[in-house]
Amino acid sequence: LDYCTKNEGGPTALMKNINEEAIRSGEEPKETMRKLAKACDKGREVSVQESVYRTLGLPLTKFSCKVKFINSNHPERREGLLKSKSELENLPENESIFHNSLHNYYEARPVNDPDDETDWDGMCLADFTANYDIVYGGGRKNVIPLQNKKGFIVKRGKEAVIRYFLKLEKDEEHHRAVCVLFLPFRNEMQEIHSHDVEALYLENIDVIEERRQHYEKNRNIV
Repeated sequence: LDYCTKNEGGPTALMKNINEEAIRSGEEPKETMRKLAKACDKGREVSVQESVYRTLGLPLTKFSCKVKFINSNHPERREGLLKSKSELENLPENESIFHNSLHNYYEARPVNDPDDETDWDGMCLADFTANYDIVYGGGRKNVIPLQNKKGFIVKRGKEAVIRYFLKLEKDEEHHRAVCVLFLPFRNEMQEIHSHDVEALYLENIDVIEERRQHYEKNRNIV
């Protein structure tokens, strides 16, 4: 949507026409500037898609449920959001140059408590992502603090739709992905990637496939 509705870069066709007409007619520069300023202030070029939607009165955004993507690649092949220059200049030793990712928040989830019915230790990344949102600041109602001052989460009223990509043609990457998604861990590198991921998958195949079925209900049909 951002791409379809983005403003055009450089002079628009309308402003070019105003300028060309002024040159042909010998118009006063002051009057030309007034027209250019008005065109720049009151109008903009839009894509065909946006103009059709606006003409027909159709909504440009509409969501019935939230969709979240989980990157299940090896951590070394994931993209990250780089911290600002000022943060990098004062970065403590051994601290990541990237902002916390979904996986970092998941690893910092609370531990099991006898007074809490939630099985945090047995919760996989897919369940965490689908049922909890990351919130910034503890001012909201019913927020749950994460460990190591990583922030807060809040339980969703409706389960989110999760998306992920599985490399079915590569057994190792496929097993790695499903282990990351459906096996609980507190330290991803030590508990998932330092192991033989195929053997890890086979050891936990019943648990993994049971959880996977919840998010891929039509997998057999597909």
